[in-house]
Amino acid sequence: MFKSSYLSTLCAKALGLLLILASFSKITDLAAFKTYLDSIDLLPTVISNLLLLLLPSAELVVGMGLLTKYAYSQIRVIAIVLFGGFFVFSILSFLGSAPPCHCFQSQGLERLFNSGIVLVIRNMVFFLMSVMAFQDIWVPEISRK
Repeated sequence: MFKSSYLSTLCAKALGLLLILASFSKITDLAAFKTYLDSIDLLPTVISNLLLLLLPSAELVVGMGLLTKYAYSQIRVIAIVLFGGFFVFSILSFLGSAPPCHCFQSQGLERLFNSGIVLVIRNMVFFLMSVMAFQDIWVPEISRK
């Protein structure tokens, strides 16, 4: 028998909670999220409107999937894509091509985590955690006779 690593599971659970919090932040203040998306010059209006509709829902579904392990293989791939996108966007924000992140606006944490190099490092760590959540390290169990 084999069991997955505790680190992989811990990363998945932590990111699941994080995505659920991020989705609630956006869902509870859609007007502010829309204003933020509209301020991103890189995004055409059609893409901005699609993100407004899909991103909070995707964050909620993926977060719940990571917590419950429902469709776990597919959810973990989507989590890597989401966090990879967030990481790329944070680099663009750091370089001045996009406004700072709008994450966790309603929790009042935006000043601490959503600008400059801290945003890039934070999103790099989250991206690496999503990869670790996907990388099940299989360790053979020691069978006792």
